[in-house]
Amino acid sequence: MFGLRTRHGISWLTPPPPWPAAVCGGVSCRRGGCSRGALASLNLGSRVGDASVHLRANLAALCRAAGLPLEGAARIRLEHGARVRVVDSGGVAGTGDGLVTRRPGLPLALTVADCVPLLLARPGRGVALAHCGWRGTLAGVAEATAARLCRAARVRPPELFAWIGPGIGACCFRLPRESAQNFDARALGATDGGTTDRRGIAVSLADELRLRLETFGVSPGRVIDSRVCTGCHPELFYSYRRDLGRCGRMLAWILDAGP
Repeated sequence: MFGLRTRHGISWLTPPPPWPAAVCGGVSCRRGGCSRGALASLNLGSRVGDASVHLRANLAALCRAAGLPLEGAARIRLEHGARVRVVDSGGVAGTGDGLVTRRPGLPLALTVADCVPLLLARPGRGVALAHCGWRGTLAGVAEATAARLCRAARVRPPELFAWIGPGIGACCFRLPRESAQNFDARALGATDGGTTDRRGIAVSLADELRLRLETFGVSPGRVIDSRVCTGCHPELFYSYRRDLGRCGRMLAWILDAGP
């Protein structure tokens, strides 16, 4: 299901082909950890009231299962905008919603719970990771991150691979008309024929991101959409909107493992 992997009781999603094998990317699922209550069980968000001992244990369990050094990842404090940070070492790189590195072996990571994680890669040259909520998407975080990666790695947009990870789908996400009208019409009403209900207009963040990446110049055949709605799968994912803000966070990551 969805490219789901499970090891030692920990589950995560990975991008399918044509995603390059040399680039490790994924998004954790919520099961297999030790957090409790609304945060059960593999919470990896440090700003939701969880005990630090749970966070350390959950991250260690994910690292063991995935076989990746995510403890040393470069991170950012999210702000729902389009600021991008270029990094060459682990730790918190400041505020923003996009990360870029050319350093092989350096993981990039950020947390999500309905906002869409966007992974970008040019194997052997650089990788990037973006946090795409609806505000950041409209602000252009996808294009800004892709452009920064192209500049840093000295590559052209058609050389990039992109994976649009699991996030809130149009089936579960509505915005008021005044906000929804800022999206491409092809990203509206993707699952309900464009109808509007009392909650607002259905918006597909994944479709908007795909259209923006293709307009930027990423080849359509290299844009991979997971087509997974976090709101529809409570057994696998936290969802900020479904759970009315009382939930944990998944971790998204990318790492160029090199030759």
